[in-house]
Order: sequence, then C-alpha cells, then structure tokens
Amino acid sequence: MYADRLVHLRKSRGLTQQEIADKLKISRSTYAQYELGRRRPDYETLLGLANIFNVSIDYLLGRTDDPQPPSSAQTPEKRSDSSPPSRPKDPYQQMIDEAIEQLEPEERRIIEKIRSMPDLDLQFKDFEADPVQNLRDLVKIWRLLHPEDFENGGVKK
Repeated sequence: MYADRLVHLRKSRGLTQQEIADKLKISRSTYAQYELGRRRPDYETLLGLANIFNVSIDYLLGRTDDPQPPSSAQTPEKRSDSSPPSRPKDPYQQMIDEAIEQLEPEERRIIEKIRSMPDLDLQFKDFEADPVQNLRDLVKIWRLLHPEDFENGGVKK
C-alpha cells in the first residue's frame, strides 16, 4: 500500500525520485526500492516523507484514506476523546510486537529477556520478511548459545 501511495504522491506533485531522495538525504535507488515495495522506510524516513508530501504517516502506511495530518492546532482539550496525545509507534517496532504475540509463552519470555539486556542493541528490522519465524530462529540460536539459561525445559530468569 505505501509503495503505491508514494508513487502517486510523488507524481501528483511533479517530483522525480531523485528530488525526493535528495530531500531525504538518501540514494535514489533506496527511494526507488520504497516505491517498488521491496524495502520499507524506517520511522525517520516515514516522518520525512510525511513532511515532504504533507500527509500523515497513517496515510502513507494505508491505515487511513485521509491524507491530511492531524491539525497542529488541535490541542488535547479539543480532542474528541479523553486519551492523551501519543507519539506514533515505530512501524517496525509494531511489527515485532505483533510477531511476538504470535509466539509461544516460553518463546516470548526468551525474546523479552534478550530485549532487556542492556549490552545488546538488537535491531529487528532485518526480520521484516517473516518476523515470527525469524524470532523463533533467534530463540533456537539463544538456546544453543546459552543452555545454562534453561532449567527443566523452562527459561531461567
């Protein structure tokens, strides 16, 4: 969905791929991969695209058909609901969170343990193709590397 929207937005504004890439400070080939749907932009790039095209990130991702970003004049008091304003979630983080929910409880505990380790700075962005299977593979690798973490088949805290 985002690929089609990027093509439409760029062409409707009479811009080239190179012009968009220059504004984002990325290569034209990287931007072309976004338009072809072969690569997904990271959160910062999505923000840049939303600003360039003056649309919301939700519109770029196909979550809404309303291209207009929420009005900056809309204060919390003017909101129709009582929820506080929230920062949009990184789409990759959301994808990983959804994939983790599909894992077995023991697999989830292992992934959460790995994520909580301060000396590891895991980037799950390479898991995009099949995040659930990739997370399961990570659990298998962890079991091989750290058998001491498992007592009687369970995860040692």
